[in-house]
Amino acid sequence: VARDVLPAWTPPRVIVPYRRADARRRLLIALTDWHTGKRTLALMASPGFSIDILRNRVERLKEGVARVVREVSFGIEEVIVAIHGDMLDNPFGTTYPRQDRGQDLHDWQQLLESAKLLADFLYSLAGMFRHVHVASVDGNHDRTFSTAAVFMAMQLLRDFPNVTFELSETPFVAFERGRNRFIALHGETLRRGGTARENDIMKAVMMLGKPGYRHYVTSGHLHHRQVLQNLTTEGTGFEYFLCPSM
Repeated sequence: VARDVLPAWTPPRVIVPYRRADARRRLLIALTDWHTGKRTLALMASPGFSIDILRNRVERLKEGVARVVREVSFGIEEVIVAIHGDMLDNPFGTTYPRQDRGQDLHDWQQLLESAKLLADFLYSLAGMFRHVHVASVDGNHDRTFSTAAVFMAMQLLRDFPNVTFELSETPFVAFERGRNRFIALHGETLRRGGTARENDIMKAVMMLGKPGYRHYVTSGHLHHRQVLQNLTTEGTGFEYFLCPSM
C-alpha cells in the first residue's frame, strides 16, 4: 500500500512571499503533538479533533508562516523546524486502554498521513526560505513512529538540497546557531512542578549545553503554550518554552 500511496504524492502549489535578498535572521518553528489519527467529539468550548481538522490546521499554519515572512521588516535566511514528537496518536492504539476507539486512522494509515502532512508543510517552507533544517525527537505516544514519519518526509523531499534533516536517536536533539544553543525534547520526563521542572531543564542544559552560550529549551507533551518567565533572567543563561499542540 505504501508503494502506491507515496509515489502518488504531488507537492502542492506554493506562492512564494516577498523576501529581501539580504536575509540575516532565522525563524524557529516548533511542531509537536499533531496526534495524527486522533478523534474527539465536539464540545461547547471546542470543535473537537479529527483528521480533517488537523489537515485544515496544517494549511492555516502554512498560511501563518507565509504571513510572517511578508510582514517582518527583515529577511529570514533559514527556518529551523524542531519536531518534538507525538506526530502520530499511536498506530497501535495502546498508549492507554481503548485508545483505538478515539481514532479515525489506524495502523499504517496514521504513518502515511503524518508523513504526507509533514512533507506538504516542509515543501511549502522550501519555497520560502533558502535553507530549511529539520531536527526531530520521538514522543511518548508514537515512539519511533515519529522518526519514521519524518524519515519518509525526508525521502519525499530528497530532491530539495535546501532542506536538511537531523533525526535524533535519543530523547534530546541539540543544535547551535552562532552563540545560541537549542535543546528540544518531547517533555514527558519533565516534572510539572515549577521548581522541579526548572531543575530538570537545568540538568538538560548541563548535559547538552555549552559554556558561554545562550540556551533555548523547547518541549511539547502538555498540549498548551507556556513560557517560564523566571528562567529568562541573565543569571540562568537559558529560556524555556512549552509548545502547544495543533
